[in-house]
Amino acid sequence: MVFNSLIWLEDSMKQKIDARVIIDLGLNTIYRSLMSIIGSNDLIINELCLDQKTIYYRQEVLKDFMNSPELLSNLMEGLSGIIQLKGHLNQGKEETNLFCLVNLVIIVEAIILSLEALHKTLLHYEIKSEGLSELKEAVITKTSMNSFKDMKRDLNEVRYILSKIKSVEVSINMSVDMRPEEVRVTEINDNSYRFPLAFRMISESVGVSEKFLGLDMNSYVPLFNLENVDWDILDELANAFKSHKDVFNQFVKRYQKVDIKPFITLLEELTFYQASYEMSNQLKRLGLPQCVPKLLNANERAMYLNNFYNVNTAFEKMNTMESLPNKSIILNDITMNNEARIFILTGPNMGGKTTITQAIGQIQIFAQLGLLVPAEQASISLADNIFTHFSVEEKETVDLGRLGKECEMFSTIFHQSSDKSLLLLNESFSGTSHLESLKIAEEAVMAAKYKRLRMVYNTHLHELAATACNYNDIFNNDTHIISILIGDKRDILSYKIKIGEPLGMSYARDEAYKYGITYEQLTGKEEVNTYGKSNLQFVVVK
Repeated sequence: MVFNSLIWLEDSMKQKIDARVIIDLGLNTIYRSLMSIIGSNDLIINELCLDQKTIYYRQEVLKDFMNSPELLSNLMEGLSGIIQLKGHLNQGKEETNLFCLVNLVIIVEAIILSLEALHKTLLHYEIKSEGLSELKEAVITKTSMNSFKDMKRDLNEVRYILSKIKSVEVSINMSVDMRPEEVRVTEINDNSYRFPLAFRMISESVGVSEKFLGLDMNSYVPLFNLENVDWDILDELANAFKSHKDVFNQFVKRYQKVDIKPFITLLEELTFYQASYEMSNQLKRLGLPQCVPKLLNANERAMYLNNFYNVNTAFEKMNTMESLPNKSIILNDITMNNEARIFILTGPNMGGKTTITQAIGQIQIFAQLGLLVPAEQASISLADNIFTHFSVEEKETVDLGRLGKECEMFSTIFHQSSDKSLLLLNESFSGTSHLESLKIAEEAVMAAKYKRLRMVYNTHLHELAATACNYNDIFNNDTHIISILIGDKRDILSYKIKIGEPLGMSYARDEAYKYGITYEQLTGKEEVNTYGKSNLQFVVVK
């Protein structure tokens, strides 16, 4: 059984991005449900789609789900039992033992139930997208085939035979120190055993409840470890079915190569759409703008965003209030084209520099995932890769030191990138003195302009923003550097970005005053320095 992918086409082009990018941009929290199913190295969101055809294909699938939310939830519910089957593969000692047979019965039954559930759901809802239409045709074809009808008949036959055993009596010989020494099956019955009330229960098989995407999944697991039970016990049970050996062997031979991987892959893809739909629906309830982005040619290397925002900021606000009052989420505009492709972003500490940087990366990834983007309007060129260079933790710098590690990371990123890549730098090269940080940052920005990279560099190095534009005269290409800042002298925490020179020393003075650490505030003396100048006149007290 093979399903068409709801994510990829046969000729899709893609590029794996580093898993750290997803973490740096805060997308791991949004897709936590997806990460609970598949390893982070195989995440759908880690594979950047590079062709418009595939993106449009996904947009249409998502549109079907947004028009009929029950369609998505019913498809997920129909496949809910599949996730448990990962642990049922290749557990038997050999193909003919009883455990392998029962294991295979569970797999075949889950496949039948899943196909029937998919068939019922896909026929019930109106479907317009190419991806879901192809899935619908594949399911209809499979469920109408004689092989599917034969599978159901064979399963019912084996299930009926296995149901004949209702109970098994096991005898245990004890050692002199009263430990179980020998266990054998002594009787197999076709009726359930009634336990005398005088004896207490010492072991049982229980239902283990696990949460998966909000649903309760029940899988029956014995309290003892099956590996510690002599396989001869299972063989003894199999002996009770010796008259049905041919039926069992035929069942195993016919279905031992049945493949559940297509169902698991389909479940993973549906989970991606579910997480994406839930994100979009939450933003809609908050009254925040979203749009289908206009895709530009990759060679344009452009991005035009109107009223964009960071989705993580929106969700943080949502956790503290039921509805967002006006302007509680600041919306911003940005234009990246021939006039500006490298942005040096400065502003107050905790003023939103990282939030803006993350938002630009989120929107680029969402656009290439085929999703709605958090903006009122968006036109975006596809990137061939996305790189983040955020400050590293001290624990990651044992060998090289923090600065050395950051320099090594940037060198790796720089050589992997092209003029169609997007680089996002967050307080990079801050693990050393101010002058050293400035010098290294200047070298990095100059190299980025030479290579014609698209880059957003948020930094506390105001001198870099003030002087980097001079590099436009050194390399006269189509990658211009501009300074943008968050806030202004009147409202340094406005969280609005605009083109302009950094706030510089006057901002630093405002910050000191805000936190009560100016000379006057700390000493209680009158103002002894000229506003905006760095030289203080110290008073000597005798």
